Amino acid sequence: MVYDLRYGSTSGFDWNSENQLVTASRDVWAEYVKSHSGVLKWRSTPFPFFDDLAIIFGKDRATGHNAESAMEAEENINLEEAAQGRNDDSSMQASDEFTSQRSSKRKKI
Repeated sequence: MVYDLRYGSTSGFDWNSENQLVTASRDVWAEYVKSHSGVLKWRSTPFPFFDDLAIIFGKDRATGHNAESAMEAEENINLEEAAQGRNDDSSMQASDEFTSQRSSKRKKI
């Protein structure tokens, strides 16, 4: 959120380097809050490590897209392992059948 306020296309916001926080007039904050709930905490909260974190993470931020709980992650892993196991079993079975067919052809000769 701070990144968007500092570098985004949000008009009227500025960065106070001395206090390490986002600044704007009351009117700008009031208008922005209408479409961005929970942002008012950044009006008076310093973000002293912002520059360091911006270097590390750049524009990358968690959005919640593709997020999964621990239970969902475990379930997905189990499904993938089960599917992989079936694939391994079927490829082994196909290999065994191929070997068996080759052996029977040799016996006929």
